[in-house]
Amino acid sequence: MQPPRMQPSHRLAGLGLFSATLIDLPVLEAQLVVALRVAACAGKAGRDVDEHLTERLGSPAASARFSVLVATLADVWPETFHLSRPCCGKLTHDEWEYARLLRHCVNRNRPAFDRQLCDMIDMDSRDCLHDRFMDLIAVLDSNM
Repeated sequence: MQPPRMQPSHRLAGLGLFSATLIDLPVLEAQLVVALRVAACAGKAGRDVDEHLTERLGSPAASARFSVLVATLADVWPETFHLSRPCCGKLTHDEWEYARLLRHCVNRNRPAFDRQLCDMIDMDSRDCLHDRFMDLIAVLDSNM
């Protein structure tokens, strides 16, 4: 799997900073980033989040595992997790980190997962978050 293309942001290119977009991500990563955004919007609007997630993820089991992953992410992430609007093509830094974590789990690359988080999250929290990602991937794999 090739790493996503990074496109320079017009404003940030001079600083050597780049921004990623949804189109830069593999399909599963993009779907789960959008699922995060939709769940946040549905929850904020007082709508049934599970209904939206089940529709997006293909099963109530996947919706339930995704909800547990999101709750774990909220508990262990060191700061507020920033999301773009569902219609926005650009990824926030947190969404990009989330997509990379998902990629490491899909590729069964636990060392890369730990390296990405070692300066942000303690080992017990990394273990818990990794387990939740793997639980979701197992359900998604069984749906395919």
